[in-house]
Amino acid sequence: MSNVAAVVRFVHLTAAVLLAGSFSFTLLIARPAFLSAGADYLPVAKSQFRIARWCWLAVFTSALLGLWVQTLAVGKPGASFDFPAILTLLSETHYGRVWTARMILALVFPILFWFGSKRGEKDLIALLAIGFFLSAILLASLALAGHTAAAEGAAFIAQVAVDALHLFATGVWLGGLLPLAILLRQDDRKAAPLELAVASRATKRFSLLAVVSVAALILTGAYNAWVLVGGFPPLFGTEYGRLLLLKISLL
Repeated sequence: MSNVAAVVRFVHLTAAVLLAGSFSFTLLIARPAFLSAGADYLPVAKSQFRIARWCWLAVFTSALLGLWVQTLAVGKPGASFDFPAILTLLSETHYGRVWTARMILALVFPILFWFGSKRGEKDLIALLAIGFFLSAILLASLALAGHTAAAEGAAFIAQVAVDALHLFATGVWLGGLLPLAILLRQDDRKAAPLELAVASRATKRFSLLAVVSVAALILTGAYNAWVLVGGFPPLFGTEYGRLLLLKISLL
């Protein structure tokens, strides 16, 4: 069951990263690049809204699966669906309270998507900004459900804040790679001067954002490693430490 929980959490995290990345890329990268090149960004924005809808669906579905898996882990042996256990989990545990708050936030997105499909350029900017803000909170709030949330007092605030920033930087950088790849592929197919100008501007803006994001990832990751691993021997002598080293190497 632990393997299933790990897969579900990975899918949920990946979808949340892509959701935040799709909004941040459209708002901070694509829109300025299109405007500076004198191109219409509205079709691209609506396309990113479609990507965001699929990401949201994966976030919501994996959250429901995660709740089910967690209920099986703490509920009666052999019970596939225990409604009282679910209510107890949601109302009386830290996991349940965080899950409920995040899902209330997630339920705002369908309204946002509906308005995004109906509104014009002026309203779309505000909707993108709202989507970026909400998706960033949804992603960063995963810090409340991780290892860092086990601390207390000032240490809890510091560790959750650092982990939230780590998650946010991941969303902006890694989550933005997919919409960047889609944009570059579309521009490469057309290969017109205007599209190539947009691609050039978008790549330069994203590269600058990536540098800032990676710097934030290194700093917050180093802090998390120091707090959670607790020194160099556990870094090399435990499975968690070795996975962290692998992650640093990939970065």
